[in-house]
Amino acid sequence: MGASAIVASDIFHKLIRVNKNTLFSADLHAQLAYSANLSADDLAIAVTARGNTADINRMLKAAKQEGCITVALTRFGQDEATRLANYTLPYFYDEQHSQLGVITPQVLQMVAFDVLFFKYMTLAKGSAKKRY
Repeated sequence: MGASAIVASDIFHKLIRVNKNTLFSADLHAQLAYSANLSADDLAIAVTARGNTADINRMLKAAKQEGCITVALTRFGQDEATRLANYTLPYFYDEQHSQLGVITPQVLQMVAFDVLFFKYMTLAKGSAKKRY
């Protein structure tokens, strides 16, 4: 797992604070087990900077085969994660940004998820209780 695991961990912590049953592990084998045990009642969010990480895409496939709704948080464009996921939460990033440092994709991923999360919190109002 690459630096996108930091973003996935951040998402995990945000969701457990509002009482969402959430799983995350930086361990590849645990992630594979999680994805194989998802169902149509679940939502899987794949965080990948370039969208072509073989292990992440394998987990997306496994989750989708189990009927799970899948979301890819990845750069805008035509990559494997975008094709595999039911929904995409895209951000713009290209290789020219790599000169700015490896943190650029992670910041963009966090901003993209935070926009969605804050909208969820606005819509959920009292039903999403902060527990921290």
